[in-house]
Amino acid sequence: MAILDTDRDEGQVLIIGDGLVCINGQFTEYEQDNIPDYLGYHLGEEFELWYSNQKQILRVDTIEDISLSTDGIFTFAKFNKQSYSLYKDPVRYLLLDREDTEFDSMLTKKLLFLEQHCGLKPTDDLGILRIVKN
Repeated sequence: MAILDTDRDEGQVLIIGDGLVCINGQFTEYEQDNIPDYLGYHLGEEFELWYSNQKQILRVDTIEDISLSTDGIFTFAKFNKQSYSLYKDPVRYLLLDREDTEFDSMLTKKLLFLEQHCGLKPTDDLGILRIVKN
């Protein structure tokens, strides 16, 4: 979960599961053995107390390019025996590459590219939220 103040160009990211966070090109991986501590588990608790006990908070001083991804980003694999002459690192391609300026469909286009030109598909659920400041 990310809370960003674009007027001040800062924010915070709270990590509650397995995945990867990329802030301005810096990767931080989180592994909680598939035992996420979802916010819904704590609805009956006092928020301030719960929040003060959180250890996985990243502070963002300058917002340029932020991506939050599930751990499915690490599961890309070949899905057929066909050979492909092109290879792109899915993590870097999905979270750092800025070639495609059509942000509304960027993820769909990039996933199709990885499938059709590199022969790669994720083998687990994949969710990515990416915010790029122009």
